[in-house]
Amino acid sequence: MANNATSTGLGVLIDSWYNKREEKKDLERQAKNVGAEMDELKQKIQFRMEKAELQKASGALATVSLSEVQHISVADKQAFVKWAVENEKFELLPSSANAAPIRHMLQEENKLPPGIETYPETRLSLRKK
Repeated sequence: MANNATSTGLGVLIDSWYNKREEKKDLERQAKNVGAEMDELKQKIQFRMEKAELQKASGALATVSLSEVQHISVADKQAFVKWAVENEKFELLPSSANAAPIRHMLQEENKLPPGIETYPETRLSLRKK
């Protein structure tokens, strides 16, 4: 079957999508560079504030303050999961499954673990000519 995308206007839409994707890539590169510059400035500001023992500082346009946040990390997964199940603290456990090993299990054993289901997703791919 011949490709009639150009004659139906579909080709114009495809090329527009391609152009937008390229525009987005350029903006993402710019954002990455700006983000790196911001990170460098944050480090310099934090270093100087800690050295001067300041909790708050101001410029002409903005104010910054230092605060401390406790981050959570699982050091012993087995112990944590066991404790959460024993204490019925299921809300502390992640509700998503690791897709890669489940896909592998489905391909190798043609079965899914209990409580897991699949659903289809149609994806449209775009490639440069």
